[in-house]
Amino acid sequence: QRSSILSTDASIPLGGFQDGKSVSPVVPVRPLSPPFPSGLNGGTLITIPPEQTYGYTSDDNAILQSISAVASSLTTSSDDYGDDTSNDDDDGKKKKVKANNNNNNNVPSSIILPPRPINVWLPPSYDLSGTSRHPVMYVADGQNAIDDGDSWTGYSWRMAGALVRLAERGCLGLPTISDTSNMNVDPMPILVLLPSAEGDFVPGVRRRHLEYGDTSVPIAQAHADFVVQRVMPLVNARFRTIADNPAAT
Repeated sequence: QRSSILSTDASIPLGGFQDGKSVSPVVPVRPLSPPFPSGLNGGTLITIPPEQTYGYTSDDNAILQSISAVASSLTTSSDDYGDDTSNDDDDGKKKKVKANNNNNNNVPSSIILPPRPINVWLPPSYDLSGTSRHPVMYVADGQNAIDDGDSWTGYSWRMAGALVRLAERGCLGLPTISDTSNMNVDPMPILVLLPSAEGDFVPGVRRRHLEYGDTSVPIAQAHADFVVQRVMPLVNARFRTIADNPAAT
């Protein structure tokens, strides 16, 4: 079964993959150069609400340990920030986190990793095929990835537009995995758009810089554990990814 990619003009057949082999595009309809188009470009955007990813359980040992390490650093350095540390809550209002030297559990996980929705972009070929499996790209600063209207600067990276144009010309290669013989693999990736945290963790220290820093920083380690242990399994379970197929392991 062929998985084809369609442009915004659905009457023009474009390139795709069939039986694990590249199918050449019929007509390259658009230039393969920037500026690429903003927006979904024929794909579908699925929003995963924060309660499905940020609700930790006792099974999330590594994440909870990382959060506990951050809490420890807060409590042991409380003198650096005074008795209270101001943080932005989900409504953008200031609230106080009491630095308690005796109980790290007083620092809730929502202060360490503020809950936020995660968007998943499914390429046009995902619904056209119904059986294809796709690689996944996890995109930090995901709010800047696809749509100009969501980007900080007003100009996104337009990743969906770039990927669709590459697919039109059969320029996307198959991912390197051990065995694709039993899979209808489409090289067009699913994009998981991980938005960066907003505001300051403490005055003058951006949450985004801490989450995306070196994993020797406890908050960066907590964020990395969150992506690997919570987001990736959820994506693999909900969508047709290559990692969800035993042949890819």
